[in-house]
Amino acid sequence: INLTSHGQLPVAILSDAGFDATTIDPTTVRFGDPGLPGRVAPVKSRLEDTDGDGQVDRVVFFSIPEITAHGALNDASVSAQLTGQTTSHLPFVGEDSVVILK
Repeated sequence: INLTSHGQLPVAILSDAGFDATTIDPTTVRFGDPGLPGRVAPVKSRLEDTDGDGQVDRVVFFSIPEITAHGALNDASVSAQLTGQTTSHLPFVGEDSVVILK
């Protein structure tokens, strides 16, 4: 992730047999390094089959300038966490590694 970019960071939330990503309420989604206090909300969201498995996934997009301004990631970040709720108010958490370009 290039934190000096003025673009957007897409994050795919994949559906599988146990989770339907189309049920996510995008207004509840937040993104950031689990070790930092900052979190950001997506600027947009869309549904598509991102991994070609025939199931519809949700892709959320985060403003990289907002990620930086809110301290959601920094040069030392090695992981990022995505949290939110489904439309039935069931919470979810996902976490993965990130690489920050310097």
